[in-house]
Amino acid sequence: MGISPRSFIGSSSTKQGGFRYYKPGETILGKRLEDHLHFAIVYWHSFAEEGNDPFGGPTFECPWHPQDSIKNAQLKADIASDTFEILGQPYFCWHDVDPRPERGNLL
Repeated sequence: MGISPRSFIGSSSTKQGGFRYYKPGETILGKRLEDHLHFAIVYWHSFAEEGNDPFGGPTFECPWHPQDSIKNAQLKADIASDTFEILGQPYFCWHDVDPRPERGNLL
């Protein structure tokens, strides 16, 4: 992967790629912040969709587009998994068919 997990860097930091306000281990009202807030990454919005503009087509391209093969579905899942790890994100959610290739049916 080659990218270190993101960590708290503080709001006054000039560094890139860290949390400026979210400090997971900070205790607030007797609980760690990460126990208060259970963030989840939405698979569809983050990895499956193509950023379609209501007045046009896709606004960005990803290496797994088009999503019409098992190979591209596996690439998308691998990159999603790496992203969850980098962000230290234990939770994600998806729609019923997001992880599979788009083929018109479930078979």
